[in-house]
Amino acid sequence: MRTDMRSRLLARVLTAFAALLIAAPAVAYDASRAPRYASPDMYRPNVDALTVNGSGLTCAPGAPCDIGSMKVAFPSLAIRSLLDRLSERPSVVDYGVDMTGATDSSAALAAALNSGKKVTAPCGIIRLLSTVAVTAQADFTGSGACTLFKYDVPAGAAVTPLLDIQKTAIGSRFDNFAVDHQANSKGYTPNVVYGGNIIASSAILVQADDTSVTRITASNGFDNCIAIVQFAGTGATVNSGQPRRASVRTARTNGCGVGSTPKAGAGVDVGSGSLAVVDDLVDIGSYGAFILDLGAGAQGSFSNLHGFFNKWDPTGTGNYTFYIGAGGSQFSNLHSFQAAYRGLWVDGFATDTTIANVMIKAPAAEGVVLTAARTSIANLAINSPGYGKPNGTVDAITIPNGTRSLTDINITGLVVSADFSTARYGISKSGTGTISGSVVGSSFTGAASGAVAPGVDSTFAVLDAGALAGAWTTYTPTVTTSSGAFTTVSATGKYRLVGKSIRFSVTVNLGDKGTAADLRVSLPFAAKGVAPLSGAETAATGRGLSGYVLNGQSMAVIKNPDGTNPLTNGYVLTVSGDYELP
Repeated sequence: MRTDMRSRLLARVLTAFAALLIAAPAVAYDASRAPRYASPDMYRPNVDALTVNGSGLTCAPGAPCDIGSMKVAFPSLAIRSLLDRLSERPSVVDYGVDMTGATDSSAALAAALNSGKKVTAPCGIIRLLSTVAVTAQADFTGSGACTLFKYDVPAGAAVTPLLDIQKTAIGSRFDNFAVDHQANSKGYTPNVVYGGNIIASSAILVQADDTSVTRITASNGFDNCIAIVQFAGTGATVNSGQPRRASVRTARTNGCGVGSTPKAGAGVDVGSGSLAVVDDLVDIGSYGAFILDLGAGAQGSFSNLHGFFNKWDPTGTGNYTFYIGAGGSQFSNLHSFQAAYRGLWVDGFATDTTIANVMIKAPAAEGVVLTAARTSIANLAINSPGYGKPNGTVDAITIPNGTRSLTDINITGLVVSADFSTARYGISKSGTGTISGSVVGSSFTGAASGAVAPGVDSTFAVLDAGALAGAWTTYTPTVTTSSGAFTTVSATGKYRLVGKSIRFSVTVNLGDKGTAADLRVSLPFAAKGVAPLSGAETAATGRGLSGYVLNGQSMAVIKNPDGTNPLTNGYVLTVSGDYELP
């Protein structure tokens, strides 16, 4: 039966070869190069000679032979040598890479990537005991996360990059593979390459213009998992604005920054690259999800960035899911979930930055820190800032500007909510310098003490969603007197907050004035300066009213135009006015 099966298989093989082979010299079958299937008898043609298209092929079983001149025609019907056809997409295995991870493949992988050919890799572990330097244009495609580059230098050794795509490798392309820097378990010491610059201890350095890295899974980087940066030479100095047009798309990173001190490494760090594109980044458990570094000309377009459970630096410096430290860039669709510190920091260097569609949920500290002028944010949602801390102790947004004056900070569509914890203020400021700009169309239901903390400049206007729609907020004023007491009195009130200005209206119903000497009603917020009131008695006389807001207090005094007190049983007094917050 086994002989019959082999005969049938051989007939099918000969039929297929008859359609493909145009001319062929005498060759011998090399069994050592046959694919390793589970049942060898199913595929080995144990014969001494074959005839294909009238040509005799002498096959000495087990003996190698030269097939260099064999011609083939694939479906395109373009005739070329079989060796040329097989070399069009070689595997890294053809260069000696061990896919079992048993031996060091650093030199073999470098040879494959620098070969000038498009190379692939099957599933397996590629063990690397030194940095793989890519010095020429490379084109590499793995088989997914199962193709793993594993940096495996001895524990305690000085760390180096796993993959260094140097500036001469312009236009390189890397796709569909995984890397593990192993900084979580190897106890590496700080790097000494590139002058000891901390960013050079990232798992992957992208130094070449027009480099594309796609569908990558990167883990346990000593510093960043992926860094877009170009060094000027072998020292620590970087080339500002270089490399250009590098891109990282569909990156999955985790555990990045685990070796550096302070631990500030991110999934992706654009260190000095300009015109960069980062899209579809998901980071879990790194010390930061994304960094746009400061002072080195970094710039680009960044979208669909997600950071989950970003860690707290044990040195106490704190980390951010997203750090923006350079200007002139665009960000869209940012999501931070349960960061151990803050969600987003727009640093002072990040002027002229535009950001859209940001969701920051349950950070342990503030949701957003703003210290950059000319910052525009559209659709910003901050949910439960200060998660894990007492309610009302952490602000949603803080502006620590020091003595600097910041202009044109504009936010549209800000929502502060409280699924798990309540913010103190929606926006606060800690510096002495002035700020200007606006928050338009906001909702601060998740802020216990209101939209804006005292001390935020009047030049920074906050127009809440209700005011934008022409709606009023109701409140119940308290009616008091400087001496004596009312027997029966009640009041209703409403206000509308527009930036730092408040417009309010109060109606007081005097049932029995008792022994009250004058009439005072509470306001929704304290006032900056004295402001006038106007109104009328609406139940009996229609007589006009006046009054004033007390400076620095949340209290208004209601008078007749002549300065007397409108205290008559049965009167209904309605007054309104505008004043400014401190």
